[in-house]
Amino acid sequence: MEVAGRAWWLLDSCDAAQIEYRAAAMRLTEVREKGSSGLTVRVRDGVYETVSYEEALLDAQRALSRVSVAGRKEKKTPGYTALACGVMSAAEIVEPDAKYSHLSAVSHGAGFSVGGLGARAPHQADGFTHFTISLPIANAQQYLRIMTRVFNVVMEKFISLA
Repeated sequence: MEVAGRAWWLLDSCDAAQIEYRAAAMRLTEVREKGSSGLTVRVRDGVYETVSYEEALLDAQRALSRVSVAGRKEKKTPGYTALACGVMSAAEIVEPDAKYSHLSAVSHGAGFSVGGLGARAPHQADGFTHFTISLPIANAQQYLRIMTRVFNVVMEKFISLA
């Protein structure tokens, strides 16, 4: 849902310059949020490089500066919740903030008083680690409908732009 929200925010731009600006602004925001908590990876000419936080920050600032358009002001990059709720609204999901809150809690394994919504049990199968989420079938059906509608609206936008 969060990835779809990011894609929607980029694709729902008024022109290519705004898409470029939003992508650069999102990159800068992510570098700042990560902070200097460790080494950062960047891709340059198809090769992964490990760089310092300061270098990643400078790269992101330069990229944003290159795509800025004089006289055009852009709002701050929305957070994950706003992005997810934005794409859910575009998909005409009723009460997107409540549904996103519930989806987020389940996906992060938080427990609910409703019972069993966030139960995660790591397993080993065929050499791959995976987890399961136990939840009532009504919730699973609702989540699948939401995800299908969100995926559909993002793909329709992408196809119309292509």
